[in-house]
Amino acid sequence: MAQYNFKLKDFKGFSSQLAGDKVMEIIADNAEKLAQSINSAAQTDFGTHTGYTYAKGFTAMQKSRTEYVVGNRGEHASLAHLLEFGHETRSSNFWHGTAHIEPAYEVAKEQIKKDLREANWASITIQR
Repeated sequence: MAQYNFKLKDFKGFSSQLAGDKVMEIIADNAEKLAQSINSAAQTDFGTHTGYTYAKGFTAMQKSRTEYVVGNRGEHASLAHLLEFGHETRSSNFWHGTAHIEPAYEVAKEQIKKDLREANWASITIQR
């Protein structure tokens, strides 16, 4: 399953528990938005019945107190890698993938940085 993790330990530059809670709140909000963004992009790119059920499987899950994971837990979860990066078809042709997960992740990562700056934590950096 293709997963995109947002972990509290990836955000350096804060020390208090209150700051950690606020950062996790920002991460949670953006993880939900990321799942919705991937969902709408996948429905647009893969509009068939399979594309619809594949798209609606994207969810944001809290893996632990300090980590959120955005991934596909739906019926067609195993399609994520094939649809993102392409695959060989039964007739030995190659179907080029449609990037729909990585661009949404990059937008969410930039939005988290922006939200953190607005919360006056300009010294926090994201590692990945």
